[in-house]
Amino acid sequence: AEADKRVAAEEQAEYERRVQQFREKICTDAFNGFVALAECKHEVALANAREAQGSSNRDFAQSGFWVEALTEADRGQVEAAQAVLPAIVERDRDIADVADAEARLDDTLVKIGEIRTRYDLAASCTAG
Repeated sequence: AEADKRVAAEEQAEYERRVQQFREKICTDAFNGFVALAECKHEVALANAREAQGSSNRDFAQSGFWVEALTEADRGQVEAAQAVLPAIVERDRDIADVADAEARLDDTLVKIGEIRTRYDLAASCTAG
C-alpha cells in the first residue's frame, strides 16, 4: 500500500510538472482560458483567449486562437470555430491546412473531455 501511495504521488508530481510546462508554453492568459473551458465557463475562456491573441509573443497569440476555436467548438458554435481555423493555419507552423486544424481541434476536444473526467468535472458542457 505504501508503494502504491508513492507511485501515485510520483504520477501526480509528473502530471503537475507537465501542466506547468504547458502553462509556460502557451502563456498564462491562454492557460486560464483553457482552464475556464474545462470548467465550461465559455465566456471567461473567450475573454482569456482574446487577451492571449493580443500578445506580442507569436506562440502565445497562436495559443489564444486555439483556445477560441476550442471554446466555440465546445459550446456547439461550429461556424464560429471554423472561422478561427484560417488564423490558426496562418500562425501555427505545425498545421498544414484547415483540415489539419480541424483534426487537431477534434483530437483536443477529446483530450479536454479526459481532463474534465480527471478533475471530476462534467465530461461535456450541456449549457454554454
